[in-house]
Amino acid sequence: MTQPPLSVAGRIFSSCWLAAGMAFIAVTARAQTPVAPAREILTVDRPDDDDASGSLRWAVKQNNAEPGHYRIRVGGGVAPLHILLKNGLPPLASDTIIEGVSHDRGLGYDTIDGSGYIAYDVKSCPGMAPGQFGANVRTLNKPGLAVIDQSRVAISGLEITHFCIGVLVLRSDHVTIQNNRISRNVGGAGVMFTGDDGAGNVVPGRTVNNRLIHNELFANGDGAELTRGAAFNLFAENVFDAGDNNPEPSQGVEVLLGDDNVLARNEFRNYSDGIQINNGNRNYLVANVLHANTFGLSLTGVGNVADSNDIYDNRFGVVVRSQREAGGAWLTRNIIRSNGKPIVRCYAGGSCDPLPDHGAVGIVFRSAPVPPGNGAPPAQTVVAANALPAAPRLTAITAGPEPSVTGVALGRAQSATTIELFGGARPGDADAFLGSVTIPAGTGDQPFAVPLHLMSWPYLTATATLLTSGVTSSFAEPFPGTH
Repeated sequence: MTQPPLSVAGRIFSSCWLAAGMAFIAVTARAQTPVAPAREILTVDRPDDDDASGSLRWAVKQNNAEPGHYRIRVGGGVAPLHILLKNGLPPLASDTIIEGVSHDRGLGYDTIDGSGYIAYDVKSCPGMAPGQFGANVRTLNKPGLAVIDQSRVAISGLEITHFCIGVLVLRSDHVTIQNNRISRNVGGAGVMFTGDDGAGNVVPGRTVNNRLIHNELFANGDGAELTRGAAFNLFAENVFDAGDNNPEPSQGVEVLLGDDNVLARNEFRNYSDGIQINNGNRNYLVANVLHANTFGLSLTGVGNVADSNDIYDNRFGVVVRSQREAGGAWLTRNIIRSNGKPIVRCYAGGSCDPLPDHGAVGIVFRSAPVPPGNGAPPAQTVVAANALPAAPRLTAITAGPEPSVTGVALGRAQSATTIELFGGARPGDADAFLGSVTIPAGTGDQPFAVPLHLMSWPYLTATATLLTSGVTSSFAEPFPGTH
């Protein structure tokens, strides 16, 4: 018998227990698994792009001939090694380890540079369809390092620069990209995780359990992508910066038709969209910092959760866009402040819309159709009005030994609803999460009171979240606080 789907809260709870269980299993497995024999080292110490011993091309070919036997170590001299490629490298086989030695010694990054055969121009990076090029089109072309239909690959300590895609992970699993600098890959993305079947269709269950951890991604087209079936991947503690002279600063991370991924403790700046979820579901965005973008977060899909992110100094803080399915995003405990900046980037996402003439621009529900971008289906229907809770209305601050903020949840559906209260320095800002209260299911307007423990904010605002669907309202009209 088919089981009913979990609520968003249930999915998060189950996911947390699943993650804890998997961590325990992994630790236990490490304790019980015999130590594997040491791998033979392939040392790359020559900058030349040829097949001679000591070149990177030679090492990749040797490694691919005996997967799991070697460890490729790049550099090791008194200064970082700079490898200028003349042509693309062969894709990496399963069980590959490739690492830069200079980074471990604190000398910088050993570099793999594609400028020997790719001009720094978006037109040098063609898309998969004739006549397309640049960021924000479907592409698999001209990567620096590629992992295609493989498993268990580790890449660390390298600078990978001047390709169309820095690292391509195509229909592959258990790939770890860690402690690298991935820069100036202008055609597609710094790092691309995709389940593309080669014709733009989704291949589910193949691009899973990969990790992008503690990398610097600078001046790429998209910083990174999770597309076409990429699921259960982790992006953590990376810095995504579009830079000042980027030919096409698109998304920091684009999640296109990708589900159940986690983006945690990353920083995003100078993009059209810090994070764009484009018809992806159940992705979890937690404790990220997003600033100096046109859109901090730009979201479509069902069951996506943005939790405890710091979203400031963007043009728009959070934009929930039109989509076919009724739904929205669960926004909880986020700090959304000081947005409304005159940042205009709209050629690869983002917006050139005029700013509203009222207050701060924190949470916006955008009803205009959004261009599909990168092969995504167009947004044909605006989210149904009754799928989104109305913003609550704050009414008073009650004093006394247990002060609180009172208000009214308006026209609620048959769902328990959580009201979250925020304090702001400006009208409409949410500089601090002040508390929450959950009121039971019911119809019609219903009063609520949120305990107020921190009263020194000039303005107050609030959101309402329906717990059955995990859909959050826009901010309440600002209410005078206390100084």
